[in-house]
Amino acid sequence: MRDALVEATNKPDLDLMFQHVTEDAVVTWQNAEVSRGHQGLRAYYDRMMTGPDRIVASLKTTAQTDERTRLYGTDKSSGIAFGSLEQDFTLTDGMTFHLSSRWTAHVVKDAGKWKVSAFHVSANLFDNPVLYLAARRTAAWTAGVALPVGFLVGLAGMWAVFRRRRGGPA
Repeated sequence: MRDALVEATNKPDLDLMFQHVTEDAVVTWQNAEVSRGHQGLRAYYDRMMTGPDRIVASLKTTAQTDERTRLYGTDKSSGIAFGSLEQDFTLTDGMTFHLSSRWTAHVVKDAGKWKVSAFHVSANLFDNPVLYLAARRTAAWTAGVALPVGFLVGLAGMWAVFRRRRGGPA
């Protein structure tokens, strides 16, 4: 099931994904948005990854599980799985970055088939490449404005000193 969901994410192929996700699934994404059910998942994918105003141009994901699914209940019909995600994003503005995340999934047996009923994925708040890239862009933009302004202020100051030394008005 994990491999099929990774394949569905990478394509993206929502019809393939929905074969492995319950109708009323709840998904919490890295950006803290929550999608509810197939309709909510489709709306999120359309807005973020497939629609005309999408933010993500491409996404490649690999997923690992930390251990076998922990089964619960007397009939062992639900369980918890968890692990890591490695994702390479290309955004529509050209920004690219690699994101390492953690995930947790609740799975249930639905008509004899295992499906995801809840999925939560989160990135490291303190070591986050999106924040790092945004800070780099801001620093580059600030330097691009501050350097020419500083140069002009310096020239004006030199001109004022030169005029004063020559005895002219400052």
